[in-house]
Amino acid sequence: MHFEGKISENFSEFCTIFETISSTEYSDEQKEEMMELLKAQTVEKHLFIVRTFSKMKDDTSELSDIVWEVVEERGKGKFASQEFFQNFLMLPWKYMKTQIPGK
Repeated sequence: MHFEGKISENFSEFCTIFETISSTEYSDEQKEEMMELLKAQTVEKHLFIVRTFSKMKDDTSELSDIVWEVVEERGKGKFASQEFFQNFLMLPWKYMKTQIPGK
């Protein structure tokens, strides 16, 4: 799997949706609901990447480096998008560490 490309694609989609939610005149309730849906979708995509990566390599810290590089390169001027995307990555990472012996 080409991880950089997949992460880049996921980040681009995330930014588009996040910025639309943030900048559009939705009610606070609608924004909260949409952010929860975006969070769930993003965590699911991250979990797939983390699982796939952990099957191929023992050192999953390399994946965090890849994510950091992609987000830094693609996310210039999008600080909020960068922060949320990377924070959502931590959720499946924590889950995976409890599910995979020795990880």
